Amino acid sequence: MLGLAQFLGLSGWLSLAFGLMFQTPVLVVPAVRLGLVSAADLRRRRPIVMTVILIAAAILTPPDVISQLLLAIPTWLLFELGLFWAGRREGIVPSAAAVGAAVDGRG
Repeated sequence: MLGLAQFLGLSGWLSLAFGLMFQTPVLVVPAVRLGLVSAADLRRRRPIVMTVILIAAAILTPPDVISQLLLAIPTWLLFELGLFWAGRREGIVPSAAAVGAAVDGRG
């Protein structure tokens, strides 16, 4: 039987796991913007990324397929969203005026 302490521990662990995995777009977009990786490289390595997402979902969730898929599928969709967003912004170079305004604290 599942007691209150076990339930709270499981729900806390799952909240942490979902919170960490849902940061995928926050990792993808800055990595592309900083030039650490290109959007084309990430597109070519989609099968590897999907495998890593599935392994992470298997480690972070209880040992049932439903929980793993409930974590892996939204994470993969968020990765694709971040990749789409990063790909659209990859070629955008900020203008000198915008960079100067940001440095001066005006923008």
